[in-house]
Amino acid sequence: MPDSAWPRQFDRLEDPACNLVIIQPTPFCNINCRYCYLPDRSNRKHLALETLHNISSALFTSGLLSQRTTVVWHAGEPLVMPISFYESAFDIMESYNFSGIDVTHAFQSNGTLLSRAWCDFIKSRGVRIGLSLDGPKFLHDASRVDRLGKGTFERTMAGLRLLQEHYIRFHIIMVLTQAALKHPDEVWGFCMQEQLADLCFNVEEAEGANLHSSLEHCDADSLYRAFLSRIVDLRGRFAPNVHIREIDPLLSNIKFGDRDIRSAENTPFSILSFDCDGNFSTFSPELLTMKHSQLGRFIFGNVRADSLRNLTNHEHYIRVAADIRSGIQRCRRECDYFSMCGGGAPVNKLCENGTFDSTETFYCRLRIKAAVDVGLIHLENELQIRKR
Repeated sequence: MPDSAWPRQFDRLEDPACNLVIIQPTPFCNINCRYCYLPDRSNRKHLALETLHNISSALFTSGLLSQRTTVVWHAGEPLVMPISFYESAFDIMESYNFSGIDVTHAFQSNGTLLSRAWCDFIKSRGVRIGLSLDGPKFLHDASRVDRLGKGTFERTMAGLRLLQEHYIRFHIIMVLTQAALKHPDEVWGFCMQEQLADLCFNVEEAEGANLHSSLEHCDADSLYRAFLSRIVDLRGRFAPNVHIREIDPLLSNIKFGDRDIRSAENTPFSILSFDCDGNFSTFSPELLTMKHSQLGRFIFGNVRADSLRNLTNHEHYIRVAADIRSGIQRCRRECDYFSMCGGGAPVNKLCENGTFDSTETFYCRLRIKAAVDVGLIHLENELQIRKR
């Protein structure tokens, strides 16, 4: 595909592109997961409201936001900050929203700090929430530990119960370690026991501060395929309405296949990320907190001094964007699964291959290729059943 056919947003800004904003209220996290990619999670600094004024002004005057935009408070445990902070923060952001953009706020939380007061606030403000929960206790407590090395399962489950008592919908993000992949029935049984209907499975990655993964020294491809296949089979037999992020969008694309699949992570300005100092970045959100031995930080400006719309003139951005675009083009030429992912996640290419200008990663072999193969087999089995 010639360069002219690639999104012009790589080079200049024309149409609103961003529908996901990540804001770091604090890098600090009250627990210390063994696989966490965040390098600065012991740092207790926080986002000053003055800086949030600058972020809000930069966002809402940029012309980059889609009419419906989600703001996710993440990259540290967001509930470390008090409710009063978010009451002020949400009001500050709305005061700059002169175009009437439909903004939804969201927390990605470990759940251990949830309280009835938090639930009241979440309901009153229409906040979406995701819980990080690694399945049954023996799997969760193996990795999701506090700063004393003690498991956090009971504390997370207490938070989950509060959400359920307050009729607050939530999704689960579960990190799949080697141990988890060996126990699909236990994972599924736990999810059904706890009435969890919106599931997201993240494979454990060697990324950022997490230099090694338990999946590195095993046949992860086979384990993941077997795990996902079993989960899909159990879902089909017992709970077909449960949503599985890793399967359902792919199944929809396989069935209907009439839309242009893009990866938000490699599309410039589709995601905008801000740390608590007002530094900003785009592409994979994890890049904001990373430092590469050769490429340095992936910060393309600061809201106190820089315009988001001038991001494309930033020398470092130009280099990064060129490498990411070249990697996408290579994926398109070389990979039969390109139509399912649009060229992959830059952060995985960098962490695994050492460069954005590359193709297959361990992550895409599992997250895309294995999932597509499992989905195709599932659809074929469905067709055979209907023919009988």
